[in-house]
Amino acid sequence: MLKHRFSVCMTLLILLAVSCNTAASGDFEIVDGVLTAYHGPGGDVVIPGGVREIGEGVFFERNDLTSVTIPHGVTAIGDLVFCMCRNLTHVNIPDGVATMGRGAFSRTLTAELDIPEGVTSIGTSAFSYCEKLTSITLPNTIAAIPADAFRYSGLTSITIPENVTSIGDEAFFSCIDLASADIPNTVTSIGDLAFSLRILKNR
Repeated sequence: MLKHRFSVCMTLLILLAVSCNTAASGDFEIVDGVLTAYHGPGGDVVIPGGVREIGEGVFFERNDLTSVTIPHGVTAIGDLVFCMCRNLTHVNIPDGVATMGRGAFSRTLTAELDIPEGVTSIGTSAFSYCEKLTSITLPNTIAAIPADAFRYSGLTSITIPENVTSIGDEAFFSCIDLASADIPNTVTSIGDLAFSLRILKNR
């Protein structure tokens, strides 16, 4: 009898521990601080507090999203998080975010983005094919702009931060509206087809 009661108590403790680490707050699935899934109706989405990381592809191809507010405390935006969200026009990125994954914002309708100081890493193709993206502020905390980062975007001008030392292959490839780029002397490596010839001649 005592053995049976002990077994039941242990089972309840295990279930309690799992429920503490996994939260299904209506539209959101959160496991150990990582947002792993979203099941809501879209529109203007506010991610709940307590999230430390947005997992890979959480909002992938959610064409019903129009804006997303990321809470303070998030330090990482995973690969392909907002990729192919074709009606997403605004994302609020708070201070404290350190990394943005591969293709994180690719093929969205975001027109302007302010990437806060403290972001140290931007993944390849992070903002590729963002044809409505005309303006972006890059932080002084990044050291490299990776390959394809802004490929086929709508940027009209870009200021590369002083701490950047390298710009990857095709980083700004086919940005047909990009008329000027402020490239500091700290940049020692520019990859193949990173800019149009017009930009490089005006450097």
